[in-house]
Amino acid sequence: MTDVVSEIRQQMMRRVSALSFSLSLTGVLRNAFSEERRRELPVVDKDGIVQGVISCEDIIRRAIPDYIMMLENLSFINQFEPFENLLKEERKMLVKDVMAEAKHAASPGMPLFQLTVNIVKNSLPSLLVVGPDRKLLGVITYIELVTNVLRG
Repeated sequence: MTDVVSEIRQQMMRRVSALSFSLSLTGVLRNAFSEERRRELPVVDKDGIVQGVISCEDIIRRAIPDYIMMLENLSFINQFEPFENLLKEERKMLVKDVMAEAKHAASPGMPLFQLTVNIVKNSLPSLLVVGPDRKLLGVITYIELVTNVLRG
């Protein structure tokens, strides 16, 4: 097993596709999520500085009205018009309209154990690794934790 004081920079995924906040949602759905096969992707500006994240869950939640989320029994709903509306509007929508703030990030020198607790405690699908200038350096997911740390 890898030394528990191992640093993130040794374990993070360095080649990460990041999205521009000016991309259309159509392009993201057609290309980014289908190619990357990840639950969320970082959003950066032209200088590579992290602006937020966009997740599959954010996109799906955008199509579900709040009142639907309050219902216990959904058996009476046969069709779902809000999804159809989202599909009609996706060409007009940009990443910046759907992205969320990147509330959690790690520095490359953070001890791996600290990151692991952070990612589990906050139920994060991934954790962005950023430099002191907030530029994206990499990403850590559960896959990296399991394959590189537990089975390293």
